[in-house]
Amino acid sequence: SGAGATAATSDQLAQALEALDGLGTLRSALGSNGIGGALLQHLLIPAALDPALTLEIDDGDSEQQRLVLRKGPETMADGEQSRVFSPVQVAAAIENVRNILRFVFEQVLGSTAHYTECMSLAVWGVTDSAQARKDAKDLVLAQRSPRPPQAYSTLAEAFLGMLILALPDDAAGLHAYKGLAAGAKATEDALIKMGLVSAQSAVLSPFLQDLNGHLAQKRRATLLARVRQAILDDYASSELTSSAEPLLHDLYADLSAATTRPDAVGIFKLEQMRVSKCVREVMHVVLEAMNEASHAPAPTENPHQTDLATVMYLCARDAVALFRALVP
Repeated sequence: SGAGATAATSDQLAQALEALDGLGTLRSALGSNGIGGALLQHLLIPAALDPALTLEIDDGDSEQQRLVLRKGPETMADGEQSRVFSPVQVAAAIENVRNILRFVFEQVLGSTAHYTECMSLAVWGVTDSAQARKDAKDLVLAQRSPRPPQAYSTLAEAFLGMLILALPDDAAGLHAYKGLAAGAKATEDALIKMGLVSAQSAVLSPFLQDLNGHLAQKRRATLLARVRQAILDDYASSELTSSAEPLLHDLYADLSAATTRPDAVGIFKLEQMRVSKCVREVMHVVLEAMNEASHAPAPTENPHQTDLATVMYLCARDAVALFRALVP
């Protein structure tokens, strides 16, 4: 019968793993050149980077269980670069990976954490969480372009890449992102229980402790890139400004309407002079950064959380410093 064949196969697999463990070759059999490497390359990385995949565990008519992955119409073609996904999509992809690993843990490895731990380096790939957090911070700061699935060499790297791609563009998107953060932490906790991740190699939970900091650095990089591009596009051009025509027409009107300080009215009016056209964009960025700083969440006493208001204030200052450095 199908149930009998499945039970026999499971027993044979358990005996084979036990024999390899006794011979001292289990770790290599489950490592990067064995089951772990194949699992990572052909199943886990593609599933992590394609939220449109659907996963089903089919019990069938017997005790036999099958893991079925189906491609939907929105899945990526082979070799296609990963896109920027929403927090909901990334949460679905992470959940798929967790279910795949749970299936392997229960149906292939017999729920033996020691066997899963032998695959840890090949699949998770992280032994130093401090270095992994630094690498993740560098990814946020550099805003590296999305990479194709084959560019990710470990599951931890793929998860961090997806979390970075899903970072919102402003503080308003943090609410939806926190749902993704909770799911990512639950997945890492589940992998710790399976033995795939150790407390020293956990990277998702530490990364998610400072969402304000990652958001601030992403926003800062975006705003300063705007300033730099405006300066590069503005070659030896100028415009005439005067007290009758504020440099920042719409923002000046909003500022004048919002302020209650008489000395603040007219702060962005200039006497008649010629200024570089890029000044307009620089001042837009300065006001955007200062506005976001003023509406940022209040700082907490948590030493792992970055003060969003401070980063945005420094971003406004950096925008002016960048203009002074690049414009003769």
